[in-house]
Amino acid sequence: MGDRFIGETHMSLLSRGRNLSDMVIVTIRDISAHIDKIDSLRYRISEMSKMLGMQPSYVWSSRIYENGQELFSYISPVIEKVTGYKKEFFNNDPKAILNLVDPEDRVHTAEQFDLMYRGYDGKISFDYRILHADGTLRWLRSEAVVEQIEPGYRQIISTTIDITDRKAMELALEQSEQKYRLISENTKDVIWTATPDRKVNFITPSVQAMTGYSVEELLNSSMKQIFDEGAVKKLKKHFNYLLEQKSSGQGEPILYQAEYRKKDGSTGWCEIKMNRMLRETEVIGIQGSFIDISHRKQIEKVLVDEQKNAVNLILNSHACRITANSSGSIIEMDGHYDFLNHPADDLIGQDIRTALGKQLGDQDFFSENSPYTDRVITDSKPVMRIFRINSSELSHYIIIDLSSLGEHRRQLVENISMIQLILWS
Repeated sequence: MGDRFIGETHMSLLSRGRNLSDMVIVTIRDISAHIDKIDSLRYRISEMSKMLGMQPSYVWSSRIYENGQELFSYISPVIEKVTGYKKEFFNNDPKAILNLVDPEDRVHTAEQFDLMYRGYDGKISFDYRILHADGTLRWLRSEAVVEQIEPGYRQIISTTIDITDRKAMELALEQSEQKYRLISENTKDVIWTATPDRKVNFITPSVQAMTGYSVEELLNSSMKQIFDEGAVKKLKKHFNYLLEQKSSGQGEPILYQAEYRKKDGSTGWCEIKMNRMLRETEVIGIQGSFIDISHRKQIEKVLVDEQKNAVNLILNSHACRITANSSGSIIEMDGHYDFLNHPADDLIGQDIRTALGKQLGDQDFFSENSPYTDRVITDSKPVMRIFRINSSELSHYIIIDLSSLGEHRRQLVENISMIQLILWS
């Protein structure tokens, strides 16, 4: 028995005249290969439709003849996901989407469709809004390719995708950039970023008000213009420390103070804050800020000068020293402790010999306070100040007579600590 095949049969009747019988002519042709090709084509079309149905965008195609006739060939079912309307709503007409376009975008969108149909040769891309079947406004992007396939007709192949989420992200990013630009252009602080090789790749315009140097003068520099050699070395040291950190997170920022140079040659002080910039776990650079603290430094200097002046007042005041043991008994009391040159008797109003060996808290000049206070007011002296510092077993007190000082100078003296007194005397 031979091989089976798919055949196509043709029959025709042949009349041979009055005295002869008619003949039937039968021809059989093997069309197995042709049927296989058709089945293969149907399978590929089916697979293509499945693939297009899985895409986020819908596809449509049309053939336009020179006489204006349109042969619509295909529109993918994804149009139902994109618009919310059944495929039948569009009645095999891609331009029916114009019925859904937001009135503000309708004229522009219609012009783009006309451009495709009039014979534009190339690629067209445009965004527009439609009213979705669920009542929401959606952003779509259509991209079409128009090609002259053969003389007499053009082929249009277009894809349309929902870009609502992308548009929302772009709007949020734009608003964020505007907000950041507004902050960076109006803040007095200098915000900057630098590459891992310590080259500045961003710095806010406020740097010019602070240093006199423009943004352009500092970009791609290592900021040697505004810092001396020592400060640059320190900056480099902190850079390297941040870049070489092994922790996966951003870590703690570095904060320190440095003197900087202005373009006109004058100097100022700034507070520098630095930290790593990360992309996931990769260090992509350093971000930092400069805050001008020149005024704060001036105030600090004034305060330090006032404290030193207060110490000088103490050094020239009537004073004595008292030393007590751990149980509070006075073991030493005199008026000769380094800078102290006045007899203790005159200051405390009694013979110091009568106080030796007795409890400090029981003495008239100390009676209103415990031995752990550092300030005392007595009847004999209207204003007195006691400085106290402990060693391992002994407590040392220095008693200063402030009676002759004015109110402002008294306040300065009362703000001085025992440590400052020892360090500056």
